[in-house]
Amino acid sequence: MVLDSCGACHAAACAAIGQRTQARWESLKQDHRDKLSDMGDADYDVLFAYLSENFNDARPEPVVPPQFLEGGCTPF
Repeated sequence: MVLDSCGACHAAACAAIGQRTQARWESLKQDHRDKLSDMGDADYDVLFAYLSENFNDARPEPVVPPQFLEGGCTPF
């Protein structure tokens, strides 16, 4: 779901770096709803629950190969 959804606009690995706070994930969830308008609400909630659970400020940032970040990441 992350690859298909996030990867449509930027490198999907961008979602895995930055170790965002819960508040930041909530803000991103609100900001991205119009970008994923074809996704149902239940799937949208699952997507952001997964991201906030696994890529948060309580976990170490994963090592991502540089080629997975080609195309750049938007500020987070």
